[in-house]
Amino acid sequence: MSGDRPEVSLGGRIKLATVSWVFAIASCIVVAFVDFGLLISIFLSVLLAGISLVFWIKYFRGSIDSYMRTRADHRGLPPFVANREFLDGVAKLDISELQASTFLQMVDPQSGRIERISESVEQHVRSVTINTSLTVLLPSSGAAQQSHRSPTVGQEDNAHLKVANNNYDDFREYLVLPLVLQGRGRLLDNFRVHDANEKRISTLTYQDALMWQVAIIRKFVRDGIGKKNFDAHYGAIEAKVIGILSSHNYSNADDALAVESSLIALSVAYDDRRRLLLAAARIVLALSEYYAGCVMVPMSSRPTYAKFAFERREIPHVVEQRPRGKLVGWFSPENLRDGFRAVLGVRPSSVQHPLSYVDRARSYHVQVRGPDGTYLGRQRIVDSRTGKTAAFPNKVMRARYGQRYSHLYVRNSWRGSQFYYESTFYERPPGSVAVSAMSSVAATFLIALVALSSMGMTSVPFGAAVTTLLAVPAAIGAWSGLDQSRTMVGGVLAARVSALVTIAASFLAILIYSLLPHTEFGTDASLSERAGYAWWVVAFSISGLNALATSGSWSLRTIVYRHFVRR
Repeated sequence: MSGDRPEVSLGGRIKLATVSWVFAIASCIVVAFVDFGLLISIFLSVLLAGISLVFWIKYFRGSIDSYMRTRADHRGLPPFVANREFLDGVAKLDISELQASTFLQMVDPQSGRIERISESVEQHVRSVTINTSLTVLLPSSGAAQQSHRSPTVGQEDNAHLKVANNNYDDFREYLVLPLVLQGRGRLLDNFRVHDANEKRISTLTYQDALMWQVAIIRKFVRDGIGKKNFDAHYGAIEAKVIGILSSHNYSNADDALAVESSLIALSVAYDDRRRLLLAAARIVLALSEYYAGCVMVPMSSRPTYAKFAFERREIPHVVEQRPRGKLVGWFSPENLRDGFRAVLGVRPSSVQHPLSYVDRARSYHVQVRGPDGTYLGRQRIVDSRTGKTAAFPNKVMRARYGQRYSHLYVRNSWRGSQFYYESTFYERPPGSVAVSAMSSVAATFLIALVALSSMGMTSVPFGAAVTTLLAVPAAIGAWSGLDQSRTMVGGVLAARVSALVTIAASFLAILIYSLLPHTEFGTDASLSERAGYAWWVVAFSISGLNALATSGSWSLRTIVYRHFVRR
């Protein structure tokens, strides 16, 4: 939106604001102090006000562009260059078949290498913290390879430093496991990996992990077509493979498909070893859109289940399926609701968690924790391509019993990258709606008292005292429901709107009492003939309808909550 316009500097915005204020003040002076005649003064005042508005719009747009403009280029990373040192390191990595197949099974869906993945999601103001644990079946290395030491998973052996130090002697004792698949072009915040004993495990550096991936793909291709043919045919393909695996672009699917076609073409003459070339192609396709966050763990003399846990923080993208740029889209109920939420500072209570890991394990669990003071109101699996509820096989969801979390369990799923799990949480009664309901009822009662006093229906003239109570901003903010610091994320939308209506009705009552004439007590006149009757009906109706609507919302929310609790 702001990329097409040049940025206005801070000094330029200050000048625009100053000129706007000068013309605005001049517009007021012309009307108040200069006698050019009524029509000429009005014309000059409107003209100066229009000029002021033009400069103010330029200042306003320039400020928005300045605040929204990206200061740091997040795509400014230089392309990776596979220099001689990198290629020599790849060549020195003597990858075993066990190491290569284990890596493939960690990125390939339905391999069964990852037995269980459990994720716990907690929502913050704009980000979510995701704690993930993986239970991985580590293969047996055989007794022959255990003549050296056999450290346990998580033991401090500095294995990850051997790649950087070009020490390749003991690599056959270790497995490299791609635990995290992070979308390309996206930073991974607060990423920490631990073992079952909560001991920190260091991850491989970007270059070390890339070196290992290239070496594994080279292992599959070399075993598939033989060393002689490998030297003759794979050089050009490997350059493309390195380009795909080191790319910072969001998607490299087309390049990966081209590499897959090249590998399949090579496999025509080696049908008996076709599976090895297809394995290399599967790794390229699987990692074409993801960075692989890898850890290095020692092998064991027998098959072992190892548990890894890692924590990361992500900023979820807004899922938008409604039309934009059209009148019906902008003024649809959903867009109006979202606009009011943004203006009034109401946080959304829905959490959308992508099911990108669901097909990597036999068993997948995810628990989503709602904000404080909420309970689970709705949950579903949504197709991100359509925004509609999807029929997802082999799943079980925790029933809603008024708890604060949702739980999804999926078994043996083969798809998930285009789906997300949506959990919607409702405010637990009484909450902010109860505060707003009581405030609106109190305001309605006070407005009725002021109206009766102003129209001479009471012998005691207490209207001024009640009006003063309505006029105190601190009192209004305290009992009208705008202060929601102790409730769910600052209050729900209904409570915020009710608070604004309460304040508006109160100020309207103050204006009516202050500006309109009052009727003396004992005046012989019907109610409709008394001073300000129509205006007092308007103020009382606004406040009364607001009190009824908010009280009804409070009752509805209480009934729904009791239904879930008593199931």
